[in-house]
Amino acid sequence: MWRDQALICTRCRELDTCSILSTNQDPILEDAMSLTSGIRRVLTKPVPEPLRRRHRVADPEEAAAFRKHVDEYVERNRSFRSAAEKAAMVDTIVSGRLGNHRRRTVPWLAASVPLQEARVLEVGSGHGASTLALVEQGASVVATDIDEEALALCRARLASVGLKATTQAVNAKDLQAQFKGQEFDIVLFYASLEHMVTRERLEAIAAGFALAPGGYVAVAETPNRLWPYDSHTSKLPFFSWLPDDIAFEYSRHSPRPNIREMYGGSPSPESLLHFLRRGRGVSYHDFELALKKRASDLDVVSAMQLEQRGAVRTAAWAASIHGRTERLLRCYAPEGIHRGFFQPFLYLLFRASHTGV
Repeated sequence: MWRDQALICTRCRELDTCSILSTNQDPILEDAMSLTSGIRRVLTKPVPEPLRRRHRVADPEEAAAFRKHVDEYVERNRSFRSAAEKAAMVDTIVSGRLGNHRRRTVPWLAASVPLQEARVLEVGSGHGASTLALVEQGASVVATDIDEEALALCRARLASVGLKATTQAVNAKDLQAQFKGQEFDIVLFYASLEHMVTRERLEAIAAGFALAPGGYVAVAETPNRLWPYDSHTSKLPFFSWLPDDIAFEYSRHSPRPNIREMYGGSPSPESLLHFLRRGRGVSYHDFELALKKRASDLDVVSAMQLEQRGAVRTAAWAASIHGRTERLLRCYAPEGIHRGFFQPFLYLLFRASHTGV
């Protein structure tokens, strides 16, 4: 997860966090069919057998050692209201996100890009769940994050199943300089762009495309600034549409206790920066500014939700408030912009030109 050392990422270290269930849908806006997460999983396409066969499983001793490492990590970085809350967070870090990557993110990428021997630059690798899911498929991954402790956990996770990746502590704004002269088949921003301030994000997007000439840039689990309900940070309607200073003060109305307690007053420069790094969302506008081209001219290969919903869930989506919201947003948008930019979360795979854009 991309963050500065002072930031405790809401996605990584809290229980009342943005959803990582199979649909990433708003907690208030129920699916028209009221499907439970278990039924959603049944309706999700199974992991292709060639990918499933590559899944690594740590032996019991290695698994126990890694879990102990995670337990110590969360103990140092977070206080918990109960032992059960801490155990749930450890479970999420150890296995929850890895399962999500294996079921959804990796099959989505692999459908368009061969992962075997692919050179992947992962921007914001966090605790390494996505790193492992890529490396076990044969990708050569450079995992970057600004948090040294998270990178250590990433290395421990890989070592527990006998795998390796290159890890580097890098700030997003320094990608271009850090990897100058290198080229990657895939640059992956997994749940990281929303934790950057504007200038970092624009520079990171531009650098990602420049570092993958003729390759791909993937953006995953990134909250859409245009979506009317903010399920990522505040759990409030229209929150992502507010100017930053008003959003900061309006945080006092968030149902999340930690958001109410940390923000909600008059912001100082330090507290506003901390607030912005909690995640303010991303939209097609960021890509237009970073790449100096219209969003309609971007070469979008696929959007994960559109690829993986299947016929039943696609019909349910179209009939639900979610589908109506998407259609409304598209009515106001310039013509030709890919539908993936109008989903609650951005899961987009772009093809970068040979000039890096």
